[in-house]
Amino acid sequence: MLDDGPLTSYLTKIINEKGPIKRKFMVSAVDVNTGTYVLFDEKNVTTYDQQVKAVVSSSSIPFVFPNQQWSNLHDVLMDGGTVYNTNLVSAVQRCRE
Repeated sequence: MLDDGPLTSYLTKIINEKGPIKRKFMVSAVDVNTGTYVLFDEKNVTTYDQQVKAVVSSSSIPFVFPNQQWSNLHDVLMDGGTVYNTNLVSAVQRCRE
């Protein structure tokens, strides 16, 4: 397994310098225990730490990077592409908004 610390540090630095993500965005992850597909956007991840953790969770490729534990959700999340490779449905819905 590789260390995801450099990604977390880099994202934290960028968001601390530039401020929270203000545009519409969406990243996804999958609950390791249930297989539930979880979408993160600017509405449900509003703090710096949550935004960084959502992006890192979405980048947690199984057997390459460690899963991410979300204490408030009691979920262990990994890369959303493991279940839903190209989520065009959510992308189209966001464009319609």
